[in-house]
Amino acid sequence: MQEPLGSYLVPLRVTNPDTKVSKVVWCIFDSGFTGHVSLDAGTIKDLRLKPAGKGRAHTITGSVDFEMYFGMAEIIDEKQESVATLKRDEREVLEENADGMGAEDLVPGVIPIQQFRHPLFGMQAIQQFSWLIVAEKKMLCLVDI
Repeated sequence: MQEPLGSYLVPLRVTNPDTKVSKVVWCIFDSGFTGHVSLDAGTIKDLRLKPAGKGRAHTITGSVDFEMYFGMAEIIDEKQESVATLKRDEREVLEENADGMGAEDLVPGVIPIQQFRHPLFGMQAIQQFSWLIVAEKKMLCLVDI
């Protein structure tokens, strides 16, 4: 738990699928964010992620426009070893294919990443795994069922 924010953080290794350059980022566990993952502009620049388009989100402070990119992400442990890989569900891939996105953008394991001010771990990622919040330890655990 990140005490000043009162938020849980999830360690991710985000990778550029084209160059295989990766970076470890701590993302805020955010059930109010509907996407997979968001990253800050500096991280996106460091990874040289491929642009995927633009979007608009509705937040508690109003509407925000954002850039979207393609990348790969995996949850890592304290040794920076992969624990789980984030994916898109088949329905989402089919919808994107119907929207005319290129086949190279629909590779399994490649997810849309939104650019926001803070790295976020959102609902489309959260729903892929089982989680346990241990309140007295102020700890979030990924559960392997």
